[in-house]
Amino acid sequence: MPHQKSTPNFIAASYKKVLQIIFIIEQSPLYWKNNAVYEAMRRYKTTKEGILVAWGILEEGRKILLGMKLGNKESYQDWLDFFRDLKRRGLPDPVLGTSNGAPGLIRALEECFPKTLRQRCLVHKKMNILGKVPSEAILRLKLI
Repeated sequence: MPHQKSTPNFIAASYKKVLQIIFIIEQSPLYWKNNAVYEAMRRYKTTKEGILVAWGILEEGRKILLGMKLGNKESYQDWLDFFRDLKRRGLPDPVLGTSNGAPGLIRALEECFPKTLRQRCLVHKKMNILGKVPSEAILRLKLI
């Protein structure tokens, strides 16, 4: 699939299509990953806005977009509203949720999905560790 530019119209249209199919899926996601990205959402503006994203991984390994919403990636309230909306639309507690170490995200995840096990994203953990290592040692660590 060719890369699409992330314009507000493209994102809005994609989101509407996703909402139409999300909970038609008979299987519940076993695992899911939560993340936030920052993208320039307005034409001619360089400021980026946060987008909260939840991906589900089904039993056969297929990845599906569960939801996305503008919000602050560090905000407990934004994540709480996002998760409550997913639950309102029928998302059951998945077996495992993966997230970065943002306290607001962790608190909201544990509050909305108390039966879900939580795992720290290993990519985020590795980046945090490498950020504290002297630059001359990073290459050696990456070989491990």
